[in-house]
Amino acid sequence: GVGHNLRLLDVRIDGLVFGDSREQGIIRGRDFLHPILRMALQFPQGWQISNGAQQVVAQPEGDQPMAVMMEIVDDGGRGPAQAGRARMAEAKLTERAGESTTINGLPAFVGVWSGGTGNEAIVARVAFIAHAGRLYQVAGVAAENAFSQADPTFRQVIGSFRGMSAAEADRVQPARVDFQTVRSGDTWTSLAKSSGGSVSASALAIMNGADPSSTPKAGTRVRVVIEG
Repeated sequence: GVGHNLRLLDVRIDGLVFGDSREQGIIRGRDFLHPILRMALQFPQGWQISNGAQQVVAQPEGDQPMAVMMEIVDDGGRGPAQAGRARMAEAKLTERAGESTTINGLPAFVGVWSGGTGNEAIVARVAFIAHAGRLYQVAGVAAENAFSQADPTFRQVIGSFRGMSAAEADRVQPARVDFQTVRSGDTWTSLAKSSGGSVSASALAIMNGADPSSTPKAGTRVRVVIEG
């Protein structure tokens, strides 16, 4: 009957990977960790991070005209400076500044490019970073009139790119869905925190078919996300 079907559903859901994987990368709060590629990047506090198949994108809440994105690009056998400049030229962006440097010991080229006109004018701080045989592009993009405000944040994100040791990579495991009995006084916020904080309180409520402003009922069994 219905009860039997629910028990089967519980078994299927229990232990499922939630929203990330070692192969696609794992989001832990503001950190993006990729144990297979052995790299890590830290996004700004409070920004929404989206981990797509081709790139990772982080944006502030609200309508602030700025974003940070990371992707792996083809270096064509060239170093970060040559490959990066060629890529920006293909995008028809004009270089304002650029320098070869190192970021946490990794060879890199960091520059500022601009493009577009009028309301569509943008400025981007873009880093091309060589790590373990791959070239990573980390770009902070903002509307031209917002760039000076956003640039310190872009610099901070770019500066956080680092390689990961084998030991650290082995410790990074994906989150999973589990079940927890609600205790008296529990809220969606406390449940989200006690299970590791992999998802927000509102996301946890929605996962359980509840309104984020509601209070979970003591004694009921709810889905939680356990950090790996």
